[in-house]
Amino acid sequence: MIAEYQQAHPDIQRTSMIQFNTVSADEVAARDADSAERSSSNRTVQAGRRHSVALAAQGFDLEEIAHACERSSATIVEYLLAAYEHGEDVDLARFIPAGHYEVIVEVFQRVGDRFLKPAKEELGEDYSYDEIKFARAVMQRAAK
Repeated sequence: MIAEYQQAHPDIQRTSMIQFNTVSADEVAARDADSAERSSSNRTVQAGRRHSVALAAQGFDLEEIAHACERSSATIVEYLLAAYEHGEDVDLARFIPAGHYEVIVEVFQRVGDRFLKPAKEELGEDYSYDEIKFARAVMQRAAK
């Protein structure tokens, strides 16, 4: 409840902290700058995620999306997974090679899907962590 109040009234919190000498005005200014930077960074991540989803919808592969967004393919995988998990319409199945989804699901049914490593160890080198992540997300959404 206090945190909600502080978020709703940042000027009061800032003034109180300075008045009661709990922090200096410089520390408050530094906190404000950090908060603004995080907010800007969050907007950048959201824009990157939207751009990644749009490119995926147009049929680009992970490497093409990564190049276009100037991000690593691992970051693009995380963007696509986050969008999918937030209910966006992302066709993750197209990033899973033919025939692999069914095998991955069978392995998850045996070893569980909480952790990726047991599935990866059983699947071997022919399966990437990315496709295992995508398959798990698709499987979990289908189970809901």
